Amino acid sequence: MARLGYSRQHTKMAGKENFRKGVSDYLKKHKFGNTITLDLLASLEPYFKMEHPEQNLTFIMVTWTNQMGYPLLTVLKEADTYLITQSRFLLDPKAVPLRDTEYE
Repeated sequence: MARLGYSRQHTKMAGKENFRKGVSDYLKKHKFGNTITLDLLASLEPYFKMEHPEQNLTFIMVTWTNQMGYPLLTVLKEADTYLITQSRFLLDPKAVPLRDTEYE
């Protein structure tokens, strides 16, 4: 199954009960089989739409799960203002993503 952080993210977005129903559907449909992330998202999507009919869970989560590394925020204080930048934290700074998404 998808990583734990992913589960927490969706639970917060759609609610615990909707998440439980989606995972239950996913487990029933794919028991004794192999799956990919999109299989889980397909089971969660209908329940997510109940809370957020105008949004696409698959698009949101694929952009998040396919990005390599963790977000790293750097905050610099200059006089009475702050400059905040975001970059990727990678254990191996020379690593190159095989594919990227449109969101960073």
